[in-house]
Amino acid sequence: MRSGSVTLKKTVMCILLFAALYNLAWAADITVGIRLVEQKIYFLNDDIDIKITLENSSVDTQQFRIADNRAFSFDFDVRTALNRMTNFHSDSFENNRNSLKPILYRDLSLAPGEEYSLVVRFKDFVTLNNPGLYVVQVRFYPDLFLSGDSSSLQSNTLTLNIRPATSSPAEKAAVEIQLDRAAERGDLPPDKVVIYTLKAREEGNWSKFFLYINLEALYINSALRTSPNGRDQFNRLSESEKKAKIDSYRKQIMALKSEGDLVLLASSFSVQKTSYTATDASVQVRQVYNHPDYQEVRTYRYTLRRNNGIWEIVSYQVENLNSGAR
Repeated sequence: MRSGSVTLKKTVMCILLFAALYNLAWAADITVGIRLVEQKIYFLNDDIDIKITLENSSVDTQQFRIADNRAFSFDFDVRTALNRMTNFHSDSFENNRNSLKPILYRDLSLAPGEEYSLVVRFKDFVTLNNPGLYVVQVRFYPDLFLSGDSSSLQSNTLTLNIRPATSSPAEKAAVEIQLDRAAERGDLPPDKVVIYTLKAREEGNWSKFFLYINLEALYINSALRTSPNGRDQFNRLSESEKKAKIDSYRKQIMALKSEGDLVLLASSFSVQKTSYTATDASVQVRQVYNHPDYQEVRTYRYTLRRNNGIWEIVSYQVENLNSGAR
């Protein structure tokens, strides 16, 4: 009897070992890919949807299981920018993993080259308490997560740049506009910034026209031309009042009701002189305007200031006006 018992144990162990090796063999031929469903700016506590794609990269049909409770099929590995890994698991994930309820699942199969995709909510797996840069990777359990020894496959990595939470939808929209604007801007030298702005005005593209203009500085410098106390008056305003002033100023410029010299369409222009230090620059431009009966030549001096590595137009002066019959 003892000999038969030992033989039975050996047989069971062989079967279990074969099953484990079989699982690893077919699991290795499934590629796990992740990506954001929506490419946008994310803030702390935002809902983030992540698409997981399982692809059969082998020449044979591959089989796996997907649990209705996704915590038994997937897990997230989250690390900080310094590659520090802490327990980011959400309470709901921990509760699901520790649940004593039966694990309901479906057996699925993929033919060679076929894909299976699903979307999961990041919050269902992970809770981030602080803004910052995170590197995210998904673990997929083809035969479900049953213990710490369950075999898994790892996905590609995804970088999440989580911004601080905002207090209101309006504040969030304002931050998104600033970040989008910053992402569009390149590190152009002062003369190229002025050329870019003048060409944008020629095209009638207001979004590009304002890209390198510091509207708040331009507004204050414009106010100083009409009132010596303009800067103090603006600084006494609340943040919401300042924003309203600048928004109104932008609309007036676009309606050609403000900064007429700045938005006047030139027939041609040429940069004559550029000078700058590490933080301030001056660009002198000859701008020609063709009128029905005469040609007008103006000399503009644009003042720029470097802000977070980007040159911005903060003021301008029309130094002299010349005109003559055509």
